Amino acid sequence: MGRHSGRFNLFPAWNIPDTALRYLITAAVLGFPVALVFGWLFDITAHGIVRTKSAGVRENAEFNLKRADYLILVALAAVAVAVLYTSVDNVRQSTSEQSLGIEKTPNSIAVMPFENFDGDQDTEYFSDGITEEILHHLSSFKALHVLGRSSSFAFRASDLAVPRISEILRVSYILRGSVRREANNVRIVAELVDDTGFQVWSETFDRKLEGVFSIQSDIANTVARQLVKEIAPHNINPASSTTNIDAYQEYLIGRDFLNRRSPGWQGHAAEAFLRSTKLDRDLRRPTRALRLRAQSARADMEMYQEHVAEAQSYVDRALSLNPELAEAHAAQGLILIMGQGADFVAAESALRRAIDLDPTLVIAYNWLSIAVGSQGKFAEGRKVRESALLIDPLNPVMVENEAARHSNQGDFRRAEKLLLRLMELPEPSGSAQRGLYNLYTSYGRMVDANMWAKRLVLANADRPSIWNYALIGHHYRSLGMNNDADYWYEKAVAVATDGMSVFFVRSYSHKLQGKYADLKVLTEEFLKNSQVDESKLPVFAAEILGAIRISIGDYADGIALIETILDPDKPISTTSGGGYDALDFMHMVAYGYRQNGQPEKADVLLEKLSSRVNNIADNYQSEQPKILELRALNSGMRGDMDRAARHFESAVNIGWRNYLFVVNDPRWQEILENPEFKSQMAFVKSDLDRQSERIRAIDVKENFRAIVEQLETDNDRIGSKLTR
Repeated sequence: MGRHSGRFNLFPAWNIPDTALRYLITAAVLGFPVALVFGWLFDITAHGIVRTKSAGVRENAEFNLKRADYLILVALAAVAVAVLYTSVDNVRQSTSEQSLGIEKTPNSIAVMPFENFDGDQDTEYFSDGITEEILHHLSSFKALHVLGRSSSFAFRASDLAVPRISEILRVSYILRGSVRREANNVRIVAELVDDTGFQVWSETFDRKLEGVFSIQSDIANTVARQLVKEIAPHNINPASSTTNIDAYQEYLIGRDFLNRRSPGWQGHAAEAFLRSTKLDRDLRRPTRALRLRAQSARADMEMYQEHVAEAQSYVDRALSLNPELAEAHAAQGLILIMGQGADFVAAESALRRAIDLDPTLVIAYNWLSIAVGSQGKFAEGRKVRESALLIDPLNPVMVENEAARHSNQGDFRRAEKLLLRLMELPEPSGSAQRGLYNLYTSYGRMVDANMWAKRLVLANADRPSIWNYALIGHHYRSLGMNNDADYWYEKAVAVATDGMSVFFVRSYSHKLQGKYADLKVLTEEFLKNSQVDESKLPVFAAEILGAIRISIGDYADGIALIETILDPDKPISTTSGGGYDALDFMHMVAYGYRQNGQPEKADVLLEKLSSRVNNIADNYQSEQPKILELRALNSGMRGDMDRAARHFESAVNIGWRNYLFVVNDPRWQEILENPEFKSQMAFVKSDLDRQSERIRAIDVKENFRAIVEQLETDNDRIGSKLTR
């Protein structure tokens, strides 16, 4: 008998996963009362449906259906159809989401985070580093399908059994283990199990700490031989190893900061990687540290262009030491995307090289989808993302991007399900919470958006971030709840680490309130005191600052700044500068042209933007609120008010509620004078007021501010104890 012989299940015959069983059982439970009522009241005869004959009633009594009977039958049929439709759709969604389009392959494996048996949670970075190195070595075996880090590490704190984890991840094997360090000794226990939990292989490795690198290779080679017999052992590339254990630990500490994204992670990661390169004079392990140092600067690249040059210097150095380093090629691709004068063709080439060298480097797939999408190759971008999800199906960044794609197609429910699926993991990511907030906000479900904004703040109460506080501040401001907005904005400013971030947060707050005089003062003070070199700002920061300058009347300077990033004479990308924001910024440039006495340039640009927005809508074969908002703005600025009104009404009908952003935007003022727009805006304002009242009631009941303040106080106490 086979290993699954004790399990009776008919679902595989229809390619339905076990997880669909609950939907079918639910359908049966819900359908039973319908069948019971029908069977009690009616009979099906050769002459059709008739009333059930009651006991003791004469034979020739009238049993034909009456008007009330037809109403009952219609009601029962409606309930049955609703239950059937919902159940079939849930089974279809479950099948699609569970399998992600593929069955388990014989050579598929997930590497679970090895348990840290040191007894010190602060040294978990070491066991995580061991796990990642083994995963990296396994990925060099082309015959293996190795799952990405995010999906495997999502089950760190899970109590799910191996068969369930295997089913979710769609892998045939799982590698797990433990790491224990004592003085200069390390013991690593590795165990390979199949998808039933049966142990295929297990081994214990006892070495001196300096020999940890050979252990990683030994485990990877042994596992590979167990899975694919014809694979010969690979040797460790000497350019990616080191004999300096201190350098290695600094490298692991830096990578841990990089993976966890805790507040200040960029600086902490950079410092650790720098220490690693200084400790290892042979510059072996630091070839990867240099790549990670380059990546650790990527968040700052949105604000300061000089970090792009710094990152480039690290990538150049890493590639000179090891031209076959996948991470370095990936970092090169990112730099080509993020820097001024973005070169998406060159970025695509670098990222494809990175993926060829390491097929499990999922972040490279994400950046590659941006590079090809920015060239207008939307279908190819989708294929890239799908490939990444096969490797790392629970990667929060990739899932959020996939959810955004479904949202753009107008498929709100599918996008919601993908994101909620991530929230069922033992350690839900902040990226998924932020994605849910953005999704609900896009479709005007502000009460739900409020809940996820709060959850994002609570999940990060031990590491408060300016952007999490600013997000909930923007949310309250967009609802007109200004006292609450001011509270969260002040908390955002209090934890800020740089002046430009504070400027962007406060400028957006002023814009939502229509306080352009205050925004002008804020901008002038910022430019004077920060002495920012606008020529060195990267794409997104330059676009924001340029749009601000146009909105406060500095038309020539604002136009010049944005034109250095997005040349109106070249094809317009929806990626550079943040997706649809790029199109929004270009509409601001068109507005600036008109205000600056250049109406012809405005008309040419608006026509190009119209074509671009229409192409996006055609690509998605559907529309969502933001796309419709852009179409309404474009049509209105070109004077086609009837078309603008139709787009705007469609946006409102499917949930558009971006009221304050539009009502206080100078580009919209002439458009909003149209009676049809006034009517739609009045409806939106009324709905936002209704939702605001619900949120106020929830806030009073749960006293969210007090909860956050208590958590922050508790974390401060813990932190003070740890630093004594």
